[in-house]
Amino acid sequence: MHPTIHCILLDMDNTLVDIPNTHEYFDGLIKRVIKDDFNLPLPPVEERDRLWRTGDNFIDILKSWGLAQPNQFWELFDKRDSLGRKKMIEEKRMKIYPDVIPFLQKMRKQGIPMAVVSNTPTFIVEPELRKLNLQKYFDLIVGLGDNQEQCKPNPEGILKVLDKMGFEPSQTIFGGDSVVDAIAGVRAGVHTVIVNRKQENFTLPAEIDSNQVQFFDSLSKIAHFYHLLGIKEIQGNLKSNN
Repeated sequence: MHPTIHCILLDMDNTLVDIPNTHEYFDGLIKRVIKDDFNLPLPPVEERDRLWRTGDNFIDILKSWGLAQPNQFWELFDKRDSLGRKKMIEEKRMKIYPDVIPFLQKMRKQGIPMAVVSNTPTFIVEPELRKLNLQKYFDLIVGLGDNQEQCKPNPEGILKVLDKMGFEPSQTIFGGDSVVDAIAGVRAGVHTVIVNRKQENFTLPAEIDSNQVQFFDSLSKIAHFYHLLGIKEIQGNLKSNN
């Protein structure tokens, strides 16, 4: 018998909202903070990418670049990121994916609680979702970037959200777009979905079995995943409890 899903957690960047030229945008932020704010030599692009693709040991990575105070790096990074996002929204370059609102509306209609769990700090996430008129679909919005040590792939942030919402990992789907999302979801013990919209090569680390992660190219196809997990039972239970 398939488990019943009571809760959906979703990443924000490139899951709900398209960040144009994602790699160039975030790498540009790193370069400006290192060069302009700290006046340090740039590490090779491979090292800069490792900060995003692994997520683990970010303190050691930043210290190896000569950044003795990693928290100060993130504060300056987030300040630049906030300004960059505001500009993209104003210029209408940051857009909601076409499948997002129909999916969120369907889930809300079914009465399934939802939360955003992003590695971006709350002071950026909340205003961004408000400006894009997405906040109304979510019961909880959490920016893990307020405490970098809780950021994905660390599962602690996801587990704290579930504790606050009153759900177990086995009752939860977490959807994201990146390797760090996949690692965090599997470590947290939730049903993990990766929305690989651009059909990019996606290599899971050795710690994850391929059957622990479901891959789709849009949120709308998660409806199929729901069916596998017993969505008909969910609908029946919700109606009987109303």
